[in-house]
Amino acid sequence: HRALNVANAIIDTYDKGPKNRDTLKKCREIARQYLGDKVDSHEVYSSDKDIQVYGIGHCHIDSCWLWPWDETKRKVARSWSNQCTLMDQYPELNFACSQAQQYKWLKTLYPYAWDRVKSKVKSGQFQPIGGSWVEHDTNMPSGESLVRQFLYGQRFFENNFGERCQTFWLPDTFGYSAQLPQLCRLAGMERFLTQKLSWNNINKFPHTTFNWVALDGSQVICHMPPAETYTAEAHLGDVKRSVSQHKSMDQDHTSLLVFGKGDGGGGPTWTQLEKLRRCRGMADQVGMLPRVHMGNSV
Repeated sequence: HRALNVANAIIDTYDKGPKNRDTLKKCREIARQYLGDKVDSHEVYSSDKDIQVYGIGHCHIDSCWLWPWDETKRKVARSWSNQCTLMDQYPELNFACSQAQQYKWLKTLYPYAWDRVKSKVKSGQFQPIGGSWVEHDTNMPSGESLVRQFLYGQRFFENNFGERCQTFWLPDTFGYSAQLPQLCRLAGMERFLTQKLSWNNINKFPHTTFNWVALDGSQVICHMPPAETYTAEAHLGDVKRSVSQHKSMDQDHTSLLVFGKGDGGGGPTWTQLEKLRRCRGMADQVGMLPRVHMGNSV
């Protein structure tokens, strides 16, 4: 009811005439009654209230799929450069990106963009993840092939960024080797994120956060974003599903929201970041929505 009253007040105040643009400012002031007074700034995330959803920007780009090989390299340069610019405009934006091969393309072909990425990695906003050379299949390759994915991937990340990845990132795979937890542990990773297991129409997987135990007893903690996507649009529905579809609330009441344009490239957009600010403002001001936070995630 309160939201409806605020919306009606905005409609009554707005005048689209060219000489009445000041009414937009008045409308924004009215909206603050429902969204809070910090939604125009990253300060909206400064409250110390309990967090339920952690947002992380991502740009899922298949290294080879429905476009020419060289187009993948251009997608990487465009998308990651865009994210570096957005980080300057939205300090709360943290962006996670996997696949050592794509980092190498950027380093070799676009040295200026590579320098920007390295500076953002140093500041903590650009987060290398995955630990493997590409986001690979795990059923068909041999054990030696899987080992080399991590060997070459972690070697690249450590040589270029000073440390190995902590999270194995494989949202788009269609199958899982039973020994992945052992390989992750041996490669220095304790966490695993994936998604497509939750897309099964017949056999619904019963967990979203769980410990995966390999045949040898090795364990990694796994998370499948309850919003059931790694290219979320960051709207209200995505935030709500991050809690309403969370199947492991008794183990951990928090979840990850992975948002941003994928495949075609681009990653998070300014509109998505603005929507998340408003979702957080609304949660703090009136409740009725899971509290989303940017940063401190992977």
